[in-house]
Amino acid sequence: MNYRKQGLRALGLSFVAVLGLMAFMASGAQANFQYLLTVNGVIDDVPDNLPTVSAHSEGVLLVPGKNLEIKCPTVESDPSAPVLLLASSTVAHGHLIFSGCKTFTISPLTEQTKCKPWSPGQVKESGIILAGGLAELVLHPTPNSKSYVLFKPLVVGGVTQPFTTIELPETCALAETSKVTGSLVAECGELVAGAFSGGNCATHRVKQLLRSVTAGLFPADVLKFGANEAFIDGIAAVELGGALAGKSWGGVAP
Repeated sequence: MNYRKQGLRALGLSFVAVLGLMAFMASGAQANFQYLLTVNGVIDDVPDNLPTVSAHSEGVLLVPGKNLEIKCPTVESDPSAPVLLLASSTVAHGHLIFSGCKTFTISPLTEQTKCKPWSPGQVKESGIILAGGLAELVLHPTPNSKSYVLFKPLVVGGVTQPFTTIELPETCALAETSKVTGSLVAECGELVAGAFSGGNCATHRVKQLLRSVTAGLFPADVLKFGANEAFIDGIAAVELGGALAGKSWGGVAP
């Protein structure tokens, strides 16, 4: 399926996912990945847990209106505000760092060496982007009522914050510095015969793979790069850490 045409793929935060996970992340705030956490099939009031967040496949931010895509091969939790899983809740926030990011034209697919991105606070043209926002477990309003992860902006003092601002050099003719805003929804899944198989975030897995869903499932949730609609392609992976490493888990939306 071609998600350049058909909608969001995640965070993972991609872009968190992923944007993320993507778990997805508030600047200057303590990071809390707070789901109704169930471990090995049992709702469990476990201690706070620092999960491992990584890129299962390269994260790509697609902006068709600008003929622009930004590829980020690496994503990880920010050590200064790591993603933290808490039991018996449905909200998450924390930082994700995307690194090795490069800018390309979509058609033809060509790297734009004068357009290497970065986010505020990072070294200019470093290819490092710090993303932030909120993640919340939600149910899709259908008879099967599957749990998904909604990534949305943080609101501070009544002001909605962007997920991130992507800065580009003045010499970049492809696009200008822009805020990434809006919202997106990710599904949880796993690999079946080497291919991603989407499903319910409540399903227990040792490794939860997160990928953004097609726009048709949640039409009100649209990601923006400046004034242009944007899409995420890529898959992020999340596993429990510490004493819970290797245990299966899932998130149950209320």
